[in-house]
Amino acid sequence: MRVPELTSDEIIDAYTLRLLLEITASHLAAQNITPEQLGSLSAIVEQTRTLVSLDDMSMQRQLNKRFHLSLVAASGNLQLSKLYEMASNKFPDWRLYEYMFRHPELLQTSLEREYEEHCNIVQALKARDAKRAARETLVHIHNLAHELVEFLNIPQKTLEEREAQILSVLALRV
Repeated sequence: MRVPELTSDEIIDAYTLRLLLEITASHLAAQNITPEQLGSLSAIVEQTRTLVSLDDMSMQRQLNKRFHLSLVAASGNLQLSKLYEMASNKFPDWRLYEYMFRHPELLQTSLEREYEEHCNIVQALKARDAKRAARETLVHIHNLAHELVEFLNIPQKTLEEREAQILSVLALRV
């Protein structure tokens, strides 16, 4: 089996696309989420609360993916969900988990932060506060940028420049 090695530019592109799509989805989800979807997201987050050891990594990764796919699905936009799934499949989250597996001293802090960020997103959705949901999602995805730089040696300057371009697009008004 061969795993293609992604270039820094491909990783940055996947990151910025994920940033754009997830912020948009969380904003829409705050307006469109059903009680059942909200309950499902809350349950996923609660399942991850105590998953902070190396033995928990596989389950943590599965639940994290389910959380993000469920968040985007709650936007109510099927095409956005399809685009997000394609983009998230290109995002090298498995490499971030692999790095933490090799550096277990980082694991607990990183996963506890991820849990808190997911809680903040769910709280914003419960409040039906679209701007806060988008902002909390921005914080969460932006923290992945730090991990991309630190764990995968992605050039910080390039990543920040591309992130700034995406964030300027999101600030546009018609």
